[in-house]
Amino acid sequence: MENKKNNVNNQPHNWKSKFIDFLKGGAIGAACLIPGVSGGTIAVLFKIYQKIIFAVNDLFKHFWKSVSVLLPIVLGILVAIIALTNPIKSAFESIPFPLICLFTGLIIGGMPELFPFIKKKITLSGGMAFALSCLLIIGLCFVPNMSNVDVSSITVSSFIFIFAMGILAASALVVPGISGSMMMLVFGFYYPLLMVVSDLMKFGTNFNLDLIILLIFLLGVIVGFFLISKLMGYLLKKYEYQTYMGIVGFIVGSIFALFYQFSPNAILSLPLFTSAMPKWGHITLAVILFLLGLFGSLAVIYYSRKKLKESEKKAKKENEIR
Repeated sequence: MENKKNNVNNQPHNWKSKFIDFLKGGAIGAACLIPGVSGGTIAVLFKIYQKIIFAVNDLFKHFWKSVSVLLPIVLGILVAIIALTNPIKSAFESIPFPLICLFTGLIIGGMPELFPFIKKKITLSGGMAFALSCLLIIGLCFVPNMSNVDVSSITVSSFIFIFAMGILAASALVVPGISGSMMMLVFGFYYPLLMVVSDLMKFGTNFNLDLIILLIFLLGVIVGFFLISKLMGYLLKKYEYQTYMGIVGFIVGSIFALFYQFSPNAILSLPLFTSAMPKWGHITLAVILFLLGLFGSLAVIYYSRKKLKESEKKAKKENEIR
């Protein structure tokens, strides 16, 4: 019997909900630009993760309804990536510590949203799922990175590589806790991709080549997104508790990954403080942004739960009248 909660037919389709999904998609897109931050984590914390997964899984059953669910989210992701690539790149270079503290606050503040899915006695399978996923994310921090790849021309090997990077990036959208940016850093594709997007926006002399590279990458993202979503959809239907324990493990591990980037042995080896402002300025801004992220997430959760209770009461009254 089909789970009504997960069926795309049961998702709201009014314009207000579409706009909210667009904004959530923008948050996912912004997260995807930060190495160590997972777009999938933001999707879980903003209560849009299952909607994405099951819309993809219902794509052939309920094509137009699934498209109507996914379209505002995807548009939000694309608009955020296009609009925020240069600002986030600049912020990441000048105030990396405060920026990472902002996302850490968002992640920690959103964790209570996961409690209903794991609020039970921890089983062996659940504990193993948590431990393995957490260790996987932490382990990725210690993988040595390759040098930046050459994307000055398109060959068969570069086509396959760029397509594979797209599939890898899709995992960040679908699997919470996995950062596609960090994975691309490991394989030496993060900065070349940033340069491609940046040059495209300037309509430079390599516009046609940059466009081809981006299209190949996006093709990989689409294919990877569909395949991994199908897998996650199956796991959520068959092993919901274990899957969510694994998701929590990914998210906990990603918090370590965020701050490990300031280690001298990390892939990026970020400076804790830059010359953009005094040390006390970095620390003050980091505390402010962390608290903004933390209480911002908690406020979203409170508002969402309040609206859910109101809608449930309204539905109950309507049923009683009938």
